[in-house]
Amino acid sequence: MNKNKIYERLKTLGQEAAEALGYELVDLEFKPGTDPVRALFYIYKEEGVSIDDCVHMSKALDKALEKEDLIPGAYHLEVSSPGLDRPLKTLDDYRRNKNKIVDIHLYAPIHGKKDFQGELVAYNQDEVVIKQPDEDEEITFPRKSISMMRQAIIF
Repeated sequence: MNKNKIYERLKTLGQEAAEALGYELVDLEFKPGTDPVRALFYIYKEEGVSIDDCVHMSKALDKALEKEDLIPGAYHLEVSSPGLDRPLKTLDDYRRNKNKIVDIHLYAPIHGKKDFQGELVAYNQDEVVIKQPDEDEEITFPRKSISMMRQAIIF
């Protein structure tokens, strides 16, 4: 089986295991060129991912991977949370961060600035809308203008 087919099957197994355990599969990194091969699954749940959650997911995946014998030879399986500072790239990332404060960095300035922070209030395939603190106005950004967006870490 080629690496693309293995990746797709790993993703399906990850989604099934995550759903059965009450998590959401956020991302999968499959690195077949390493020794041993690495498969890293990122999971999410609204109240946060604990070490116990990673253990439960790892055990479920281990059973599925052993049963299917997808990865020839030795491999290293990892399960992790995506982390607070992970870039938001997909509509699912936006959904998980709606109504949270985000940092946005643009490729080119808008209103003379490239960096913005505000509450993610709306999004769609083409645009992201934030409301800046202490301002009544919302700012709309074309998604293609955003070089990096992530959840703001505020202490």
